[in-house]
Amino acid sequence: MGSLVPRSSPSSSRRRPDRKPDESQPWRGPRSRPRRADTQSSSTHSFSVRCRLSAWAVLAGLSPFGKKIGKRVASSQLTLYDDGSADSIARKRFDAEGVPTRRNLLVNKGILKTYLHNTSTAKKFKTKTTGNAGLVAPDSHAVFVKPGDRSRDEIFSEVKDGLWLTNTWYTRYQSYVTGDLSTIPRDGIFHIRNGDVVEAWKDIRVTDNLLHLMKNIVALSDEAEQMMWWGEVSVPNFVPYALIKDVGITTSNQ
Repeated sequence: MGSLVPRSSPSSSRRRPDRKPDESQPWRGPRSRPRRADTQSSSTHSFSVRCRLSAWAVLAGLSPFGKKIGKRVASSQLTLYDDGSADSIARKRFDAEGVPTRRNLLVNKGILKTYLHNTSTAKKFKTKTTGNAGLVAPDSHAVFVKPGDRSRDEIFSEVKDGLWLTNTWYTRYQSYVTGDLSTIPRDGIFHIRNGDVVEAWKDIRVTDNLLHLMKNIVALSDEAEQMMWWGEVSVPNFVPYALIKDVGITTSNQ
């Protein structure tokens, strides 16, 4: 799935460079843009969310979701759940503690409902295990983002000036507690204007905040694709295309 990022004027914290860019080329300095995320890009973000929703990460102070059960953490467009029992390439009947897997609603229309638990973390939070025990800490089995109500073409048509990111990788956190992060778009980066691709870009970085990205989801496409890859998408993620506004895009001035 891809991410679409609409373009907007630079924020006060992201200033234009002093030197004037070549007028024949689009300015590629730091700016905030609408963004459309492809399925691979979206799977990286949903994977980041599920890692931070582990009760172990919350207890260790490595999550921006601490003390946010029952609170809004995302746009009402986002409903996210984990389900090891569902049909996926990582389907399993039991977790590492022998507890049957099941569907666990994590975020419902933007409201955080639960963390991922094993029996030990469940006791600390005075709740029940979600059947997500791993060898060391609770972890997801398969992540599902509920599709939206717009076609892929409708998602594209809404972007007047933005970027289409087909993939992001090397997501790193400056602060796990606040959710400040950066990630590198790779493969295809396309400038979208009035719904059409007008040029390819390169050498940019998404520099933003996990909660800010989740809250700025404008729309999701009506079909999801299963994505799984090494490293940052190591469990199946079922994700649609996403349109996200005001995404922080930075690049070197060199």
